Amino acid sequence: MPRDADDLISSLRSALDPGFRNRLLARGQAQSMIRRDGILPESSPEFNSFLDSDLLNYGYALLTNGLELLEELEADGDGGNAPTRWSDVAQRAFIQSSYALEAATRNVVVGSEQMFHRLVAGAASHLGGYAARAFSLMEGSRQSGQLTPMELTLADLMMRDLHAIEDRARSLRSSPAVSDNAMLASFAVDNADTKQLGPVSLLLSENYLSFVSSALYALEVGDRELLADALRGLTLGEQASMDVNAPSPWWVYRLTRRMFGDLFDTSISSNVPLDPPPTGEQEIHHWRYLRHTFIENLLTRKRSEIDLWPSQLHVVDRIFADTRDLVIALPTSSGKTRIAELAILACLAQRRRTVYVTPLRALSAQTEQVLSRTFGPLGVRVSSMYGSMGVSDVDDDALRTSEIVVATPEKLDFAIRSDPTILDDVGLIVLDEGHMIGASEREVRYEAQIQRLLRRPDASTRRIVCLSAVFPSGTELEDFVAWITNDEPNGLHQETWRPTLQRFGLVEWMEDHARMTFTLGSEQPFIPRYLEARQPTGRRRKNFPKDQRELVIATTWRLIGEGQTVLVFCPQRNSVDPYAEAIIKLHEQGFIDSVLPDEVNLVDALVVGAEWFGAEHPILKCLKLGVAIHHGALPGPFRREVEKLLHQGKVKVTIASPTLAQGLNLSASVVLFHGLRRGRELLRGSDFANVIGRAGRAFVDTEGLVLYPIFKPTPQLRNDWRTLTHDDGGKTLNSGLVGVGIALLQRMAASYEAGDIDHFLNYLTGGPWWTPPVLRQESEEEQAAAAAAWKANLSLLDIGILSVIGDGAYDVDPDAAIQVLSDALLNSLWERQLNRLDDIATTAVRELVGGRVRHLWQISTPSQRRGWYLAGLGAEAGVSLAAISEQVIDLIWQVEVDLAVGEFTAASDRLVEIATAIFSLDTFTPGVEVDDWERVLRHWVQGLSITDLPGNHVKIAQFIESDLIYRLVWGMEAIRVYESAQGSIPAEELNGSAVATIETGTFDSSASILIRAGFDHRLAAIKAVVSTGADFNSAKEMRQWINNLDPWYAQDKTWPSPESRSAWETFASYNRLPHLRQWMHSAVDVYDVTWHGEVPTPNTWLRITDLAPDTVQVWSTGFDLLGEASIRLNYKRLGILRAQSLGGASGIRLLYTGPDDLFIPRVKNSSWPH
Repeated sequence: MPRDADDLISSLRSALDPGFRNRLLARGQAQSMIRRDGILPESSPEFNSFLDSDLLNYGYALLTNGLELLEELEADGDGGNAPTRWSDVAQRAFIQSSYALEAATRNVVVGSEQMFHRLVAGAASHLGGYAARAFSLMEGSRQSGQLTPMELTLADLMMRDLHAIEDRARSLRSSPAVSDNAMLASFAVDNADTKQLGPVSLLLSENYLSFVSSALYALEVGDRELLADALRGLTLGEQASMDVNAPSPWWVYRLTRRMFGDLFDTSISSNVPLDPPPTGEQEIHHWRYLRHTFIENLLTRKRSEIDLWPSQLHVVDRIFADTRDLVIALPTSSGKTRIAELAILACLAQRRRTVYVTPLRALSAQTEQVLSRTFGPLGVRVSSMYGSMGVSDVDDDALRTSEIVVATPEKLDFAIRSDPTILDDVGLIVLDEGHMIGASEREVRYEAQIQRLLRRPDASTRRIVCLSAVFPSGTELEDFVAWITNDEPNGLHQETWRPTLQRFGLVEWMEDHARMTFTLGSEQPFIPRYLEARQPTGRRRKNFPKDQRELVIATTWRLIGEGQTVLVFCPQRNSVDPYAEAIIKLHEQGFIDSVLPDEVNLVDALVVGAEWFGAEHPILKCLKLGVAIHHGALPGPFRREVEKLLHQGKVKVTIASPTLAQGLNLSASVVLFHGLRRGRELLRGSDFANVIGRAGRAFVDTEGLVLYPIFKPTPQLRNDWRTLTHDDGGKTLNSGLVGVGIALLQRMAASYEAGDIDHFLNYLTGGPWWTPPVLRQESEEEQAAAAAAWKANLSLLDIGILSVIGDGAYDVDPDAAIQVLSDALLNSLWERQLNRLDDIATTAVRELVGGRVRHLWQISTPSQRRGWYLAGLGAEAGVSLAAISEQVIDLIWQVEVDLAVGEFTAASDRLVEIATAIFSLDTFTPGVEVDDWERVLRHWVQGLSITDLPGNHVKIAQFIESDLIYRLVWGMEAIRVYESAQGSIPAEELNGSAVATIETGTFDSSASILIRAGFDHRLAAIKAVVSTGADFNSAKEMRQWINNLDPWYAQDKTWPSPESRSAWETFASYNRLPHLRQWMHSAVDVYDVTWHGEVPTPNTWLRITDLAPDTVQVWSTGFDLLGEASIRLNYKRLGILRAQSLGGASGIRLLYTGPDDLFIPRVKNSSWPH
């Protein structure tokens, strides 16, 4: 008998009571985590033998009551606020049901019954709003071979494998086994083959597949009426299943029906508005094209992306309602990129461009690939700027012509300082990992850069969307949000939702074994002997593992054996590379096996790696064993190849450095910590939060595991773990300008003996000498460290002041300059947080800044101050730069002349002179020591292989990347813009070829453009240019050269080199003219149609499949075969093809969204307006 809503609510609230729920679920989850194939380890905690049964009963009861409650909600939809509360309770019931069913079926002996329960767990998770978790639950069930066609189809629906559903539906619906005669014959046979579906199951299955196919079609085209028809069909199937007492089909029908209702509401199509966003109202055809192509492109992916996650649904309306600024605070892997993509889509509707700012060069490359995949089919060009400082011709081309530009903060800052007009037609700036606020040099520059963006005269015409996973709470976040959004009351969108759960644990070595202990609410499940010591072999004298690194490796290999993927995080970069040597040695000793899957192709990564540090380097040997070494000191081209492998899920183990904590999108099932400290300092909570956010891959894992192996357990190490795992993970958001000011004031106050604050302020207002204050009680070492910190803080203060003032006010008097700065800092983060200090501190910081402005104006000319600003330097560094700038400009000019006439030896000599001068300055001093850096520089610019050089090739590569490509190029560009500000004609006339030579490692200008455009194979780029006699001078000419290449090169699989061929094809394909990749909407009327029965009514939706080269089959949306049409289609088409029946005739209209690849040219087609 049906129960009323009040009764259901009461039952669910009792079942969801934290005390009851936590006890049962915690015990069940604890048991499921430590058992293997249903067997608990010896000496493990004891569990009730009926625990799994209790979990199943609990899970199904919650699911049943939740579904019944929603049905009551649908029946009484006008019950005021009550239905919303009911829906929330039902959703919580679904989530808890999923947890219970999963715990009951995890790590047990697999059978069809367990697979069915796991299927239902996935469906419950989906209904609870965790579609990605449902996907993860289904992977094993699909591969088990123990699901019926109906169950498999429900699993495919959760996994968004729409192609598999369509193929199965078409196959079954057109099978002779479901013809009327065959079905009658099946019912007449008493002893049907039990290995095949019986007639009742067959009928239920084929009707289920038909209605599911129609419902999917309705979702794709946004047709509510078609969806309603399909849902009515599913309801009939549910009733029929009950009538014939078929529980499995009944559950499948019921869950599917409910799921489709949710999917329509959460679909991208339903949530991205049909009408253009504000300011794009006059572009309705353009918007309809963008919207439709965006949705269709996501639909064609291997895992069709048809819906939004809860974290995205709650903000999508705000994205399209207006262009106000937004701060998005979501956990790692919770859908921030899709939110950014939706904001970009809204910006494109205005025919304005987007700049996407990322903190790392590696993250910029990854973001460029993601955005290109999403927006390339829309005809949108995505480019990146993540190389050295300065702006090359390729960078300028990207900034002015690409609809989406991905850049690091430093690269963008340098470009805007040089030419602020590059942002004039930019409608959106996305600040990814936007929490980079603090007192470091990068953070101070970033804060000043954002303030300049917010104070631009045209700032109100440009939206800023700031993304982060580690924002803090409290007043710091309030100030930050108010700053970014100009005090917009709803400027923050913050959620804790993430697609996977996380568990934490310790792996502690106990002399001859390791114990694994998990933290799970009140439960502390453990595996007493997770690892066992292994006896030494060969010349080795100690057991395995013998130390912390070997324990981490042993834990990793045990986890890989259990089907996990592992990310090992090292807090310090110098801890990463030794893992490669240790893994190789342990493999040679027989303690570990290769974990590289047989089908994985490493050629591209190995070729690029060999080009940089030799084919026999431990990092490459380690990669061949299936372990990727990743840190910021590796050369960018190799790092990007490794990231491709990781992003594609082809490598199971990654050893990574703190680069990972800054937003690089790499995830794994398990994150292991090599340690928790950098030197003596415990990791910051924000860094720890960002790293553990990588544990648990959306659409792969139901939960992520975070483990800390400890070879020598101590109370201090355990306390460190407890401290970090209980931290809120928020990064402090203190204004760097305030922090620098306070640090300087504290040093001044400590050294000022008067002690009277009024005297101190008088001293400050009168203008301090700005020499490092000395404390007599300090040792010489302490005084030296304090002097270095003083110098660094003064430089940051100068950079902040000059950066905020921007390109103006350099010719006014000091008092006017202070007022300009005060106006520029209006409503800034600096001002907001300064106002939270007491009056004395506020006054002191303001006077300090004012005093420094007066000092800067007293010691410099307007052109010098402008030069310092353009170069991004403080006063001391600027004065040092000025001492060598004329000499260096003259040398650069001579190098460019040498390059023009082919005097490459002379050019090399002068480049060494330039480097010697620039490296002599503190700001540009090399950070990596290599033997004979001059030889390295000459070898590099001559386009020779780095592996021909003697020495440590990783260090040489690091020197090239950080000291030549970054520091030296920055120094050359800083000198150029400084001298330009002084009116130097030679500086203005430089063409950039000397800088390009350093940045790309070749004298050939065309090869430089290829490399700068993203073709990472340096030697192959040189060969490609030389072998074709290419001579192009811009990115545009390069793309024309690619399009006009002799067909012979397209067919030669050894060009430009056998090893780089795959990378070349990818690069060339991406750089071909946009219209060759852009998707279009086309309609073609076909009249040569043979119908098998009644002609569908006009405008009926139809499906089309290929039958023969000149024939296609015409189906209903539910795969009833309706007829055939004579037309020659390209069966390798990439887009989406649908059809509708024509009115007043017997033909069909083909509707295609995709590139120009539908037909083998014979039929004239007409494009839809857009």
